[in-house]
Amino acid sequence: MKRHYNIIISFIIAISCGCSDPALIDKSINETAIKLIARLDDSLLYAFHDWNYFYRGIDYWDKNYRDSSFFRCGYSNKDNTSYLYVQNPYNFNVEFPCSFEIDTSKYYQYTFKLSKDTIVGIIGVNNEGKDIPLLINGSLNNLFNHRNPFSIIGRLSLMVDSFGIRNISYWKGGDCIEFTLSDQHVLTYIADSLMFVQSAGDYSIQELAKGKMIKKGWNLRKLERPVEP
Repeated sequence: MKRHYNIIISFIIAISCGCSDPALIDKSINETAIKLIARLDDSLLYAFHDWNYFYRGIDYWDKNYRDSSFFRCGYSNKDNTSYLYVQNPYNFNVEFPCSFEIDTSKYYQYTFKLSKDTIVGIIGVNNEGKDIPLLINGSLNNLFNHRNPFSIIGRLSLMVDSFGIRNISYWKGGDCIEFTLSDQHVLTYIADSLMFVQSAGDYSIQELAKGKMIKKGWNLRKLERPVEP
């Protein structure tokens, strides 16, 4: 809901300022970037070394491992019920050990449904693409007694949704994190500027030079052309 509110506000601003004068949109994005920077503490920045994000109707999170996706997980919350749509469920089970048997020979995708903060239902998608209910009233604490994926992924989604972020990606080579705030605005966190200059190619350095440093370690730039969502 908060994401929808942010999109509506951006639409109103776009109408009010007109296509020929994007100054108000740029100003609004700049203010959003400042608020986002204030919100991003060290624990969240560290988390985005491991999690890439994109929005396609719901939140999608890619867990990184050795520069590749370890598993992908969709997340949504509606009517006080949270859903996790898990691809690569075997690897998900490595990250979030679950006492329920994950059988990838029968089900290539799992959906975990959390209601009333404690009750978990599990649905498996079989090799014919059919949803098979596997568990109805499981206990969250019994299923995930080591790490709670709803808490960890839900916290990340709550943050990105509150700012209407479209994409988050981490580049290990330059130790930087990119936050796509609109179809033309990208906020980049550079942990170590010297390392970035030494590791990044000329193109990346030239791209950042088109933006401005709005705070130490933070660069906000506007792309020449909008990118497709």
